[in-house]
Amino acid sequence: MFTSGYVIFNSITAFPNNQLEYATYAFTFILSNTLLSGGEISITFPSSYYTTLPIPDVDCRCNVTGALTSFRSCKLWTDTYTIITD
Repeated sequence: MFTSGYVIFNSITAFPNNQLEYATYAFTFILSNTLLSGGEISITFPSSYYTTLPIPDVDCRCNVTGALTSFRSCKLWTDTYTIITD
């Protein structure tokens, strides 16, 4: 069953913030409803600014913290990272 909600945006940080360098990005937000098993969190990077993105489990790692302590998978489709919850 799909239940839509909204996200309360808190912040986005990156380090280092040099152009054309891999960086660690941190996205903090609060969900308006419970994210059930199999739920998706998708983050899209504008392709005009990010011509190539690192591939999860090859070039980078996806991590979660806070209320979400683990996830089933993290995939990259073109310019969007999608984390599937477990």
